[in-house]
Amino acid sequence: MAPTVATPPPSPSMLLGPVIPPPPGIIPNFNTYNHHERDAINGVIACTVLCVSFLLMRLWTKAFVTRQLWWDDYTCVIALLFVAGYNGGAIMQTTNGEGRHLWDIQLGIWHEKWSTGFQVWNAVGYSLYMVAMGTIKLSILLLYLKLLAPGMKLRFAVYGILAFVALYTIGLELAVLFACHPIIKLYHYYTPGRCDVDLVAHALTQGSLNIVSDLLIIIVPIPMVWSMQMSKQHKIGVVALFGTGLVVTALSMYRLHTLVRLNSSLDVTINQWETTIISLIEINLTLIASCMPSFKPFIRHLVACIPLNSTQAPSSPSSAANAHHSRLSFIRFISKPSKPVHTTNSKELVFIDEASFRGDSDRNVSLASLDVEKPYINNGRVSSIEETRDFRSPHFGDASLGMNMMMHKKGGKEDSAVVYGQGT
Repeated sequence: MAPTVATPPPSPSMLLGPVIPPPPGIIPNFNTYNHHERDAINGVIACTVLCVSFLLMRLWTKAFVTRQLWWDDYTCVIALLFVAGYNGGAIMQTTNGEGRHLWDIQLGIWHEKWSTGFQVWNAVGYSLYMVAMGTIKLSILLLYLKLLAPGMKLRFAVYGILAFVALYTIGLELAVLFACHPIIKLYHYYTPGRCDVDLVAHALTQGSLNIVSDLLIIIVPIPMVWSMQMSKQHKIGVVALFGTGLVVTALSMYRLHTLVRLNSSLDVTINQWETTIISLIEINLTLIASCMPSFKPFIRHLVACIPLNSTQAPSSPSSAANAHHSRLSFIRFISKPSKPVHTTNSKELVFIDEASFRGDSDRNVSLASLDVEKPYINNGRVSSIEETRDFRSPHFGDASLGMNMMMHKKGGKEDSAVVYGQGT
């Protein structure tokens, strides 16, 4: 909105007419039913249920399957609170006139019943939208930092994007909060004062920066994934997983288009309704996309828990593992420091200090790349595989690379494990 001074309230005679004149040939209908209110409620319920379901799936998988709960997960929980607030605000906006044509609203009713509520919930919803989007992107970037090894140059790019998102989110949020003097004029049009910030231009700026950060977040993990040791098919699959963010980016672009239309029409309640619905889908889909890396290990764990058909002959975990090994291109062996790895003649032998890899000195775990034809190390320390279960290493697991672990248990304690991944 442009800078304004005190705006006088309408005269009594004007209160009986519509808020704005209707287009030629259109007769105002003050008794029209706002069916968009029902649509908003249904949409909010569906989006909220999906978001909560995916977040619970993510938290359960990280807590009990991969055992890798970290700050990216906690940040996503905080983001859900802001998303839920925006979802509730979308309903409140429709109950305060959004979705109706302004010529179908009597000016007296608008001034007495809806005007303040419409402005309040639009301002609150916009603020929640900005904070929620910033928090979700923070969660995604924290996930990137967890996957990237210390010292990798790509980490500096992630830190740069994280700072960029944080700075423009905080800056634009403060600009909205202090857009008008006094602040209450942002929510009440007829309050004496002035507004120094054009909120439509502000929203266009926020939308543009939002699209730029979306593209950066999508592009950054591609070099990381392409440098990993896995088949091209799996690389494409992982990149496609991150590419789901392109759908969100497309929604952001369409939302930007709806914001441009706000300046070209006085029928703001209809135009704002379209922006609200697109923002609702965009913000909820962004949160769902941030939970997608946990979807594959979650499904695989569920499939592993399904009992085999009773008519089939039971197979031992070792024989099942051998069937998998025939399709593998690499195998990694993990052993505790007290159980040193003694390999046979292997085609490739690479030791990596995973504690250094993650910067976690409390977890001194070594990795060794072994020959695919000799998946087991039979040196008297590991004699058989007695149990299989799903596993995510701190580095590889969250990228959904299909890593699995076969635990050797002796005396109820995990002594060592073979980690293997699907290859070409």
